[in-house]
Amino acid sequence: MFLLKQDKKIIGLCFILFSFSIEMGALGAHGLEKILSEDRLKVFNKANYYLAIQSIALIVLIQYKTNYKIEISKQIIFLVLMGMVLFSLSLYLVSFYELEGLLFLKKMGWVAPFAGVNMILGWTIIGIKIINNKIE
Repeated sequence: MFLLKQDKKIIGLCFILFSFSIEMGALGAHGLEKILSEDRLKVFNKANYYLAIQSIALIVLIQYKTNYKIEISKQIIFLVLMGMVLFSLSLYLVSFYELEGLLFLKKMGWVAPFAGVNMILGWTIIGIKIINNKIE
């Protein structure tokens, strides 16, 4: 099966986001452990975890939908993609609010639940579409 142009772009973006999560993980492990509290470092690492897992899951999904000819709209994939980026970004930012002069970053925490709902809705719709698909 051949990937559509938009699918290639999504896969490419997911690999870049996965790479970014590795870079941020290295930063957290080697550069932030002395700067952030243990609690804030856990939040930072949670952002890495979700970004990495969601990136891999989207890559697998694109391959699956291509192989089994399942129609999943780009809007649904965009919902998941935006959810994962906004969720992780908000957690990255919230991780730094305890540092001097950065208390305003704590307000970014309100983004995470809405972004999480985007991911949940997107993956649920995708799951239903896969279940209802008649694989040939």
